[in-house]
Amino acid sequence: MAEEGGLTSPTAIVGLSKGIPVIVGATGATSMLKDGEEVTVDPLRGLVYRGHAKVK
Repeated sequence: MAEEGGLTSPTAIVGLSKGIPVIVGATGATSMLKDGEEVTVDPLRGLVYRGHAKVK
């Protein structure tokens, strides 16, 4: 996850080249989340939630 946004940001380029998902443009994320903290991503709505979603 990176606060810097855009498909040409360093984080996006590394993610694309390695085939791993990344989140860019997450303003304030580095001050709100701790290293190793689990998050749940809703890519359709563009939302990131703290913790693991409990979906049945």
